[in-house]
Amino acid sequence: MCAIKHSHNNHLIIINQRFRQLIAAYKTTTSKKIHLLDNNNFAWQRSFYDHVIRNTKSYEKIFTYILNNPLNWEEDMFNEKSI
Repeated sequence: MCAIKHSHNNHLIIINQRFRQLIAAYKTTTSKKIHLLDNNNFAWQRSFYDHVIRNTKSYEKIFTYILNNPLNWEEDMFNEKSI
């Protein structure tokens, strides 16, 4: 499995051979749809964080992080309101 983070958009997914192409397609598709809604300031970060989860402890730590991460949005460096 893998945890993907972009500010506060987090997912746990199963990795396969086409993982990078899947992420690129996801970013391209969502960017186009968001820009069609006149949100031209939207941009994905250049890369992504990926981590292979090898045991239950690691899974629980990452799952808890993903679950709680949106609560930190007010203080996030990418939140224009926190600047």
